[in-house]
Amino acid sequence: MFEELRSLMESGALTEEQADTVHAAYKSRIEKADNEAAKYRTKLKEVESSYETKIEEQKQELEEKISEARKAGETEIVEKYETKLSTILAEKSELEEKAKSATIEAFVSKAVAEMKPANPYLASLAIKENLDIDGDNVFIKLGDERLSFDSGVKKLFEEKKIDVVSVGNAGSGAGNGGGSGGNKTVSKSDFLSMSPRQQADLRAQNPKIMSELK
Repeated sequence: MFEELRSLMESGALTEEQADTVHAAYKSRIEKADNEAAKYRTKLKEVESSYETKIEEQKQELEEKISEARKAGETEIVEKYETKLSTILAEKSELEEKAKSATIEAFVSKAVAEMKPANPYLASLAIKENLDIDGDNVFIKLGDERLSFDSGVKKLFEEKKIDVVSVGNAGSGAGNGGGSGGNKTVSKSDFLSMSPRQQADLRAQNPKIMSELK
């Protein structure tokens, strides 16, 4: 979106004032989408919480039955209940992982929408690499410093020199972002500047990345 606006301004098809108006409307839509997403996440969390409660109840019930069966020397019943308990614990672990992934994506998407990096994909990788989740709280970890998510993202952009798009300035937004806007195009210099973890994540998502680098 921001790349398109910059291109239109450079070609003279849009004035700075018109671009700002379009950007304001676009930002309004993002905020509306964020609000809807927040409502959905709240509802999802309620459902997950209810499901987690049921899983915990089943876990406690099975543990009690296993204990009783052991006291009675009923080996086969113990094995049967232990198998069920393993399944319950696996479901709980999977649910927790899904909830964590959903939380990460929601926070990263919000940060990218607000900060407007020139290369959203690389910015997302940088944010995820420095995320620190503690229960329901999400932080940014920079060295030994643990910051609130919003202030942490801003400091991360400053330290990593992540370029952002300025709609009112047609000349900005190149640099580290490569002017790629919302696509996932990564240059060779982008790739080489990544940390080993970011490179590994990128290879996992796109096994052919090495042959596509330019």
